[in-house]
Amino acid sequence: MSAIACNFALLSVFDAKYDVTWSFQYSLCGAPSATGGFATFVFDGSTLAGGGISTGLGYGPSDVAGVSNAILGIGFDSTGLFATTGVGYSTGVANPIENTATLRTGTNFAYQGSIALPFDVVESSEMFRTLRFNLTDVGQTLKVHQYDESIKSYVLLGALSTGYVFATETPVRIGVSVATPVSGNLGCVFKIKDLHHQGKLLA
Repeated sequence: MSAIACNFALLSVFDAKYDVTWSFQYSLCGAPSATGGFATFVFDGSTLAGGGISTGLGYGPSDVAGVSNAILGIGFDSTGLFATTGVGYSTGVANPIENTATLRTGTNFAYQGSIALPFDVVESSEMFRTLRFNLTDVGQTLKVHQYDESIKSYVLLGALSTGYVFATETPVRIGVSVATPVSGNLGCVFKIKDLHHQGKLLA
């Protein structure tokens, strides 16, 4: 199976100087040895272009350039390779850790930090999880939550510094991408639903 990547973006344009929140349910499943990953990202509101296969997760660079005019992106991948140096990334960790969420900027796609996930990114059968993202503190922090069915509430997975401060009106759009496989020749099936967003809209 050939490696593929795809991405899409919401039409709504938000002002990143104020809090922007979005959430969705996703499922990524495949054979027991399959690998893959996805990302959600923020870019400057222009036309969506770029995003590489494999460790690019449809956001960063690999076979093609990363998403043009990207501001930041957080990638969830089963191998942890999105966090490592090499294959288009000049900064990152030396050794990958499986099932992590990693934040990279849109400026040279620099490494900003990772969150160890309490679940497998790729499951053997379809299973939907709900994730919520909150870009807050004038764009300086990205908080990541997972909805916990057992307590019927969101649980904070982690908060990462973005390296940005949006002191003036900054138009941004939200995107989602997927790349499969990250390695090997077994792909996955990615599904997303119930994508919601909240923030100050710009005309």
